[in-house]
Amino acid sequence: MRLRSTAFIAVPLLTALAIAGCTATPQPAPTTAGPQRTTTPTPTVTATPTAAAQPTVDGLVVRPEVLEFRSSGSVVETFDYMTDPGQVVAALTALFGRPPVDEPIAGNSHFPPGVTHAWGNVLIEEGVRTDRWVDIPYTLANPRFRVRFIGPAEGSVWLSSVDGQQAGDSWQLISDDPDSAAFACQGSPVELSASSGMEGYGRTAVIARESDDWTTVLWIGAPDLETTGCA
Repeated sequence: MRLRSTAFIAVPLLTALAIAGCTATPQPAPTTAGPQRTTTPTPTVTATPTAAAQPTVDGLVVRPEVLEFRSSGSVVETFDYMTDPGQVVAALTALFGRPPVDEPIAGNSHFPPGVTHAWGNVLIEEGVRTDRWVDIPYTLANPRFRVRFIGPAEGSVWLSSVDGQQAGDSWQLISDDPDSAAFACQGSPVELSASSGMEGYGRTAVIARESDDWTTVLWIGAPDLETTGCA
């Protein structure tokens, strides 16, 4: 009887241990990843280049072969006398902030008809090829345009030859200029370039025209040509 009692006690104990061994140990619940945060890269800001300030034109200088626009003495733009006059008119209109006053040029046996574009003391004389002038080529003797300064300044823009001669100066200053010993039909040379390369003419000139009483400079202009006589 004692043996049977022992056997019954052991069976429930072994059964409990077997059940305990078959029970799975609870595993931690998997962690669900939340939405990934996307980092937007900061765009690189490229600085916009600042446009260089345009030089202020404060002077016009008439030369034998070009009209110079100057800023504080430095040349910033040039127009030779074979340039389309429309380009010169546009540049001067922008400079002075107003269109020119236009007057017709009748022309004669020496010069074609045309138009004078005037901004006060600055004159651009545009030659027009009509009638008998149609087939005559543009040359420094008959350029697309001529320049005349009839005063020392126009507004804040000074007007002169390369050596500083201006309309209104004493004529004695022109007489003392060594270039004035040369001869040109429209006035006395104050600057001469290299040879014009044209038959019958010498060098290309900037000229000064005297007043009727020969006391002052009436105007400074170009181009004209050195020659030995005028028809």
